[in-house]
Amino acid sequence: MKRKILLSLCLMLAFFIGTVSAAGAFPFTDVPSSHWSRESVEYVYDNGLMNGESDTAFRPDGSLTRAMFVTILGRMAGVGQDTYPGSSFSDVRTGQWYSSYVAWAARTGVTDGIGDGKFSPDDAVTREQMAAMIARYVNSAGFSLPEAGNPAAFFTDKADISSWAQEGVELMRRTGILTGYEDGSFQPQETANRAEAATMFMRLDRALEQKSGSELTTKSLMEYFSTTDEIEKAGQPYLDSKGYVSISDIDELLDAVEAEVKHQQTLDTISDYEREEQTIWIQLASGIQYVYLAPLENTSSTGQRVHMSILTYEPFSRWWETERPGKNQDVNGEAATDGVAKEIAAAFDNYSFTENYDDAAVTLDSIESMSENQVILWDGHGDFTSKTHAFIALGEQLDEEAFLLNPIYYLQNMEHTADYLSGRIICTNMEDRIAIGSEYIEKYVSSLDGSLVYLGACATGKDSVFANAFLNKGATAVVANSDTVLTDYTQAMQREIMSCMTKVNAKTNQYYTLSEALSYAQDKFGDNDGYLGARVIIFGGSKAQNYRLGDNRAAALADLAGTYEGSYYATQGETGLTLTIYEESGNYRALFDFYNLPGHTNAKEGSYTMDVSLTDRGTFRFDADQWIEHPSDYSLLDLEGTLHGAVLSGDSPTPFTVTKTDQQATGIGWKQAYRDYIVQDIEKTAGNGNTTSLIDEARYFLFDANGDNTPELWIDYMFTYAGNRLCTFSNGKVQELSSYVAGISYLPGEGLFLASGGHMGYFYDVVYRLEEGSFQTVVRGDYQIVDDNGVSVPENEYRYTWNGQAVAKEDYEENLRNAFETSRAVALYDSQEGQTYADILKQLNT
Repeated sequence: MKRKILLSLCLMLAFFIGTVSAAGAFPFTDVPSSHWSRESVEYVYDNGLMNGESDTAFRPDGSLTRAMFVTILGRMAGVGQDTYPGSSFSDVRTGQWYSSYVAWAARTGVTDGIGDGKFSPDDAVTREQMAAMIARYVNSAGFSLPEAGNPAAFFTDKADISSWAQEGVELMRRTGILTGYEDGSFQPQETANRAEAATMFMRLDRALEQKSGSELTTKSLMEYFSTTDEIEKAGQPYLDSKGYVSISDIDELLDAVEAEVKHQQTLDTISDYEREEQTIWIQLASGIQYVYLAPLENTSSTGQRVHMSILTYEPFSRWWETERPGKNQDVNGEAATDGVAKEIAAAFDNYSFTENYDDAAVTLDSIESMSENQVILWDGHGDFTSKTHAFIALGEQLDEEAFLLNPIYYLQNMEHTADYLSGRIICTNMEDRIAIGSEYIEKYVSSLDGSLVYLGACATGKDSVFANAFLNKGATAVVANSDTVLTDYTQAMQREIMSCMTKVNAKTNQYYTLSEALSYAQDKFGDNDGYLGARVIIFGGSKAQNYRLGDNRAAALADLAGTYEGSYYATQGETGLTLTIYEESGNYRALFDFYNLPGHTNAKEGSYTMDVSLTDRGTFRFDADQWIEHPSDYSLLDLEGTLHGAVLSGDSPTPFTVTKTDQQATGIGWKQAYRDYIVQDIEKTAGNGNTTSLIDEARYFLFDANGDNTPELWIDYMFTYAGNRLCTFSNGKVQELSSYVAGISYLPGEGLFLASGGHMGYFYDVVYRLEEGSFQTVVRGDYQIVDDNGVSVPENEYRYTWNGQAVAKEDYEENLRNAFETSRAVALYDSQEGQTYADILKQLNT
C-alpha cells in the first residue's frame, strides 16, 4: 500500500512544484542586469548575506569595512545579531549592528583584531585580511573547501603577503575563492569593493554548499523513509515483544540489518555505511545520516557570584515511566533530574530552576537556549559511532505519517533542513527520533561561559569530541559516560553527584567539588556500572575537577570584605589596628596593620597578611603563617559591622575589636606583596653587606602586561651584580623570574615578554609568556660575535642558534619577528623612567 501512496505523491508533487511562484523583484537599480557583478549581488541578497545601503542602492563600488566583512561571514555561519553579547575589543561598543558578529569572530578565532586590544571596525578590509579570516572561519567550523580544477599559479608578490595571512591566501589560490589579478599578483594590501566581496562570498557559499549538499527535498525525505523502513524490517525478527534485543543476539541482528544495507547500496539509495559493535552508521544518497542502534533494554543508549540557571532535558520522560515505572523518581515522587535541580535551587540563593524540557519539548530550539552560567542536566539516550562521535537523541521526530499526509506543507515547516544533509542532525531508529552531536553544538549554541553540563546518556564521553564542543563554547565542566551504560547506574550517579555538591565536605569545610562528589558517588554505587564497565568522566581539566556549584561561604566572605578600624590589646598595651579584608584571585585575605596610638610608644607595630576562611559554625578563621602561632575564630557579632574575638599570641589570648568603615578594600593585595618583596629582595641580595648602593642604583617599573588590572613589576639593578627581576602577583604570592638582561619589552594585553641581553660577545633573545601565574619560556635565540677564544669576528661569521639549532641570520630575525611583534611592543625604558626605591615604596603604601 505504501508504494502506491508514494507513487501518487510523486505525481502530486510534480504538479505543485511546477506552480511555485517566482522570487521577489531585484531591488537595486545601481546593479543592472548588464553589470558584471549582477549574479553575485543577486545571490548574496537572496541568501541574506548582504543588504543594500538603501532600499534601492547596493553601491557596488563602495568600500567594504572590517565590520561589514565579519558581519557577512557571521551571517553565513548562522550567527544572530544578539547571539554573542559583550565585546572583546576596546573600540567595538556593544549594541552596534556588528557587535555580535565581531564577538563571534573573536570567540571562534576568526579574528584577533589589529593589536592593542582593537578591531578597527570602520577600516576598509584588505585582501589579505579577508583571506586570513575566511581560512580561519573554514577551519574553526570544521569545513573543507573543494580545490579548484585549474588553480592559479603562485602569486608573483608572495613576498609582500604578511606572514599571518600566507596560509589563508594560499587557500584562496588553491580554491579560487579570492582570485589574483591579470599580472599574476595578489596585491594583499589592496581593498575590495562591495561588488568584489559579493562575488567572493557567492563562491565561498557555493563551495561550502557543494561539500554539504543541496537543499532537503521531498524526494530525499521519501527516500529516507522508504529506505529506513526496509532496514528496520530486517532487524524486526530479532526483537522481543518490547522491541529489545538480547545481548547474545546482537551480532545476528546487525548481520541481518547489514545485509539489507548492502542491498540498498545496489539500489543507489545508500552511499556509505560503517558497522561497529552495537551500531551501523549509514549515509543515504541524499546526504542524510542515519544510525541503526541495537536496542538493548535498561541502557541509556538509543537503544564569581552570578545568577545561575538550572535546565533539565528529559527527552524520554514518559518512556522512562512506561518502561521503568517508579525507578526514575526521587523520594518526593517526581522525576529525579527535576528533583535534584530543585535541591540545587533550594541550597543556593543565586540559583533558579528555570527550564524543564520533557519529551517532545526537547527540540532543536531548546538546545539553542543553552547559555552561560547554567547547570545543564541531561537524562536520556545517546550513543557513539566513529563517524559521528557521540550524540544524544532529542524529543523531536521525523514524522513519516505527517509527511505522507501533506509533504509540501511538512517540508516547508521543517527547520534546519540543510543540517540533515551536512550531518549536524543525525536520524535514528529510536522512534524516528533525531539526534545531535558536536557539530550541532558548535554551530548553534552560543556562549556557555561558567556552565556545568552533565550528559547522562550512553557513550557521551567515549572520546572527547562531544565534550570538547561544550568546552569550546566556554563551559567550565562536562560530565559524561565512557560507554554504553545501565540506565539505573547513570541516573543514580547523576542524582548523587549533583545532590552531593549542595553539601559541605567535612574534610575541607567547603562545598563538595565536582571531583569530590564523583568520588563520593562512586563509593556508594561503584566506579562503573558492572555491565560494560561504563564510568562517569569529568572533562575540562583542573577547573572542572574543582568546580563548585556555588559557595555561600564566599558570599559571606564577600560581605565581610572591607576596611575596619579599632584596637588590639597586646601585652604592651592597647595598639591601633586597621584590618583590611579583600578578595584576591577568588580567595580572601586579611591585612593587619598595627600602629601606635597617641601616648603609646611601646606597642606592637607592623603589617601581617593571612588567609580568611569560613567555618561550619559560621565563624571566620584567619590562617596565619606569621605572627599568630595558632589561628583562631572571629565572629561578626552584629549588623553594625563590629568584628571582635580573641587570638593566641604567645601563650595567652588577646582580644581585639574593630568596626567597619566605608572605605573600599579592593585590589590592595598586590601592593602589600610587592612592598614586602622589594624590601626583602634588597636585603637578601645584599646579604650581610650594605644595602645603600643597591637602593641607589635600583629602578622599579609597574606595568600591566596581560590586561588583568594587576600590574607586573620589573626591578632593574642597573648593571650591578644583582641583575634584574621580572615579577607577577598570582595566588597571593609574588612569582619572579631572575635574569641579567639589558632590557625588556612586552606586548600589552597578551602577557608576552622579550628579554634581550648578553655579555662578552655572547647575546640572546628570550620570549616568555605569562601563564597561570608563572613565566614560561616560549622560544630562545642565541648569537655570538666572537669565536670560541673570545676574539671578535666579522659580521658574516656571527653564529646564530634558535632553540638550540643552528640557523642563518635571516632565519633568526624572521623567527624572532614571528614569535614577538616588536612593532607593537612597549619597551619599558621608552615608556617610563622607572621609580626609585623610596618612590615605589611610597606608591605601594598608598
